[in-house]
Amino acid sequence: MEELEELYKKYNYPGAAKLYALAKREGVKATHEQVRALLVGQAISQVFHRPKKQPGHIVAFVPAERLAVDLIDMTNFKTQNRGIGWILLGIDVFTRRVYYETAKTKKTEDVLEALEDLVKQIKPQEIMSDNESAFMSKQVQDFFEDNRIIHNTADPGDHKALGVIDAAVKAVKVALYKHMKAGNTTEFTKHLDQVVSSYNDTPHTGIRNYAPDEAADDGVREQLQVDNLRKFSKNAALYDPFEVGDAVRIQQPQTMFNRAYDDKFSTTIHLITKLYSNKAELDGDQNVSLRRLRKVKRPDITTDANAVQVARKTAQVRKKLAQEGIREFNVSSREKRIIKSKAAPVLPASFVTTHPKAKSAPKRYIVEKFLNTRISPRGKEFLVKWEGYADSESTWEPYTQLVKDIGKQAVTTLQQRLK
Repeated sequence: MEELEELYKKYNYPGAAKLYALAKREGVKATHEQVRALLVGQAISQVFHRPKKQPGHIVAFVPAERLAVDLIDMTNFKTQNRGIGWILLGIDVFTRRVYYETAKTKKTEDVLEALEDLVKQIKPQEIMSDNESAFMSKQVQDFFEDNRIIHNTADPGDHKALGVIDAAVKAVKVALYKHMKAGNTTEFTKHLDQVVSSYNDTPHTGIRNYAPDEAADDGVREQLQVDNLRKFSKNAALYDPFEVGDAVRIQQPQTMFNRAYDDKFSTTIHLITKLYSNKAELDGDQNVSLRRLRKVKRPDITTDANAVQVARKTAQVRKKLAQEGIREFNVSSREKRIIKSKAAPVLPASFVTTHPKAKSAPKRYIVEKFLNTRISPRGKEFLVKWEGYADSESTWEPYTQLVKDIGKQAVTTLQQRLK
């Protein structure tokens, strides 16, 4: 392996195929597996590794589960449209149905007002957006929190994550321009209702050529759920099987200005401290999409300064979690929500669960009862009614997660009461 490593450094840090060819030419005995094993542990190979282009699919299994939103810039025509320069467009990922509200500017107060009106039309479990400053503002984040809406953002440079809304924005904007051209006018607001209504009544290739208005019908809905389950399975195959404790590097944002010699992945190695459905918490203080992570060989702590830093950071994180009485485990949809703590009567410990993202004293959320049960891609789930919250704020939780949180006996008892 020493001879192979010398070739790797001598010939400008080549990739696996070229290094194998060089070894064969130079008479160095090495198999393909040995070449790959060498490169896996090389920092230069990790940092300059070309990211795989993984398309993936944006999926949902029921209407209003996931809403993707974006702002359409129409400021060139604001004078002719009563000062309205922006359109807040939302699309239901499952049905592909489009919703809209208008705003005069993209300042936080205007975007927040448009979001409030949009949520009156459709109350989603999750909203996906880019990192637009208005969406990330405290006022808007508080709005999501108060309405128990999960907010997920796309990583910078990851345009595929918002492909559904990007396509809808393009279609709506092109249709508006066509109507303005045909009518020799710049008043786009008077065409908005017709454009959106027609879009929702037009066959959509993303949902088997059904119209978005038809997607919620029982027969169509079942077909789309089967399709999305297939896409969901393909998505799972795109990601490396990450585990808590894995060492990873983060893919750098990709733009049209990236050069061939720019770093493709972070020079710093991070450690996964928690895993979510499509994101990972690194070093206890940042969440990154799994699409941007590459598992790497844990460096030798005696020779790598970064490894020493990672080890120290991990020890600090684990110590803090232990002090707060917080266990590390994969989180469910409930735990991804930011929920305000409310006082509630103390029930037996087996019915009480601790929020894993508590910053100080652990927050306690009490399972009052199960309202329903279903089978989803995550397996068996129960619709949980939380003590101190209305029925409308109940959430679907996986059976396996509930067993971890409150114990199998408590789950069995609550399930018997459901019957």
